[in-house]
Amino acid sequence: MMKGMEEMLCMDWGKEGGILEEVGKELAEKLINGGMPFMLIHVEEDGEISFDGITEYDFSEFQMNVSYRAGTITDGMKGLKLDDVFYHDNFGTDGYLVYLKKDAGKSFWKQIGEEIDLSGFSCYLYAEKSVEEVMGLPAGSYLMIECGGIMRKMKEMTNRGNSHKGNRKQI
Repeated sequence: MMKGMEEMLCMDWGKEGGILEEVGKELAEKLINGGMPFMLIHVEEDGEISFDGITEYDFSEFQMNVSYRAGTITDGMKGLKLDDVFYHDNFGTDGYLVYLKKDAGKSFWKQIGEEIDLSGFSCYLYAEKSVEEVMGLPAGSYLMIECGGIMRKMKEMTNRGNSHKGNRKQI
């Protein structure tokens, strides 16, 4: 289990397969409070998945789409990303938006917890993983924190740093 942000940034650094790693609730809370996108899902034993919510972003707001979307994962969906399945036509479209505010006097984590009980969710970081890979987790409830954007940015920064080193003149 990861102990801190530094470990997250180092995970899967050289691989192209992405990450799917369980993390503690303290790190999950820190990441969510920092505005990391997330999804609340239930992996069922019978090849089904249901969604309790997903973060959606506007240029000015941080919001959560609270929903109960459920369905059977078809072979065609197995290669998709989780958010593609969330918005897939074969899944229900009921729900409502919750607007999360930085200046609400409560953390994002607490605001989310007022809508959905987070106590039963196992927390996972994921990036570049397909629905099939996520469905490989044991049946249960998962708070999936999408950290692919951070991983891509960190790799880009490292690549830019390495390319600048190659441009230096030798003395």
